[in-house]
Amino acid sequence: MQRMLSEYIPLADAAKVKAMGKGAKYFYLFFIGTDPSQRRKGLCSALIRHYQEIAARAQHPIWLEATTAYNRKLYATLGFQTVTEMVVGKGKVGMDGILMESGGGVTMWTMIWQPSSVAS
Repeated sequence: MQRMLSEYIPLADAAKVKAMGKGAKYFYLFFIGTDPSQRRKGLCSALIRHYQEIAARAQHPIWLEATTAYNRKLYATLGFQTVTEMVVGKGKVGMDGILMESGGGVTMWTMIWQPSSVAS
């Protein structure tokens, strides 16, 4: 895990600078999860829309990372744009993050949502 983080942090930081410039203010949705018995009820979308309202009032973008293709698609339907696609742990872990020699690594997508008046 430590090795994957050491790969991830500089890639994510570079993506943030690419999308927003250095020193920009933004909201960061670090971890969103739904209990399996409550999935597909719109809870994640409702939560994100709530934070989009807050971010729009503050005129700051929202940053997040999607760790599955399903989540990437969901975030896109909520107006998030993909900034970069990255693979971490290549040759060390499988796509599920479990140690695997010669594994393909974990694919992640950095994504941003911009309030309409600050969208570029």
